[in-house]
Amino acid sequence: MPGVVPAIFGGMRLGLVYSLPGVVVGEMIRARTGLDRRISFYAACFPAGGVPGTILALAVIGLTLNFLVVRTEAILLRWKDGPT
Repeated sequence: MPGVVPAIFGGMRLGLVYSLPGVVVGEMIRARTGLDRRISFYAACFPAGGVPGTILALAVIGLTLNFLVVRTEAILLRWKDGPT
């Protein structure tokens, strides 16, 4: 079982890469509230800092999720980097 941990977390990281843009587009199309709906609103009204600020917030969310997956993988794979 410990040997499959790298493959599982590789799949989780790929899933994160593909799911976050999917959520963004889905919210832009269907949601009534949320960060992505705010991007659509700001794009229509042309405020100066609205769209970049919201995209920055989404980037921080994505980086945080990626950090959590990488950190969890490192914790579960401590045995792999042990003394040789």
